[in-house]
Amino acid sequence: MNKIKLILLEDDPADARLIKEMLASAKGVSFEIEHFDKLKNVLERLSAEGCDLVLTDLHLPDSQGLETYLAIRKQAPALPIVVLTGSYSEDLGIEAIHEGAQDYLLKDDLSSSFLCRSIVYAIERKKIEEDLRIEKDELKDAVDRLKTINKELKETQNKLIESERLATISRVAAAAAAAAAAHETRNPLAVIESITYYLNLILHESAPEVRDKLSQIDDAVDRATLYITHLLDFAKPIIPDLKDLEVNGLIEECLKKIPEGMLAGIEIETDFALMLPKIKADPELMRRVFFHLAQNAVEAMEKVKSKKLKVKSEQEGDFIKIRISDTGKGIPEENLLHIFDPFFTTKAKETGLGLAICQRIIAAHQGEIEVKSEVGMGTEFVIKLKRQ
Repeated sequence: MNKIKLILLEDDPADARLIKEMLASAKGVSFEIEHFDKLKNVLERLSAEGCDLVLTDLHLPDSQGLETYLAIRKQAPALPIVVLTGSYSEDLGIEAIHEGAQDYLLKDDLSSSFLCRSIVYAIERKKIEEDLRIEKDELKDAVDRLKTINKELKETQNKLIESERLATISRVAAAAAAAAAAHETRNPLAVIESITYYLNLILHESAPEVRDKLSQIDDAVDRATLYITHLLDFAKPIIPDLKDLEVNGLIEECLKKIPEGMLAGIEIETDFALMLPKIKADPELMRRVFFHLAQNAVEAMEKVKSKKLKVKSEQEGDFIKIRISDTGKGIPEENLLHIFDPFFTTKAKETGLGLAICQRIIAAHQGEIEVKSEVGMGTEFVIKLKRQ
């Protein structure tokens, strides 16, 4: 192992001599020590040349207490610093740790092995912190790129919403644009995911505040990933894999998949027609429609007192009708006109593509979907599909 270049800042000759002897007797590591007894000399030395670590007393002829540590840190922010203190001023050592010192050591408890281990660990910890700082900078750059892309996507979204010609735009052109935007967004998301994964490995159980921020970033990445998934789903053509499908059983399956925490206080009523004929449909696509509508109904009742989710199936001539209704807050009339429009949403964390995709799925099955709603009373979605 190469010599560790160490600056010792200690004004007590006896303490300085003892520390030098301890370091000289260390096994497995050697030190190149420069000894100073005044802070100003150390600051001048650091301005001219670096070192591996500063081992410093806090009480000096030209500086007292925490100000000693702060002055060294200001002069050399990337340098690991270990603080020496007496048992009478251990609180100062703890304060220095809070300000970023790698360790504090009580002079009365020093031993050669303990001192050397602290120095080596301090250098390693500081290196990890510096690597973490670099990763955080890269993460910030990636997040900034993601914000720029999201802003561009939002501008595109607003243009689509405001355009009266949306219904006549070529689906092929729209699909290509959406797919291109989605694929472009995946690149910075992949960078962010890899960086947050690496940071979590480094931090282990330490730095809870940083880990909390990483968790928030993970959540944001998940939301962006969902946005991309919806964009791609909306862009690609829907080609159902038709199979004989028993509607009632599929609806029951979807209701069971709603998280229990979301169903607190909600009464679920099912009214399934007996001997209901099967339909020809894609089970996965229909499962997606039923689950999305049921989950929307549950979310709509979050802030109302009377909570009832009702699902009804019935036969009407050659068609099967499925009604999914809630007693939620209802949808204003002006929003009903746009409820199936791509990117239309009143929820901050939604993509505005869920119902648009549902409508496309039903249309791909030669079916119909409509919505009825009254503010303060609730909402009902009605799906009409041809029986087998």
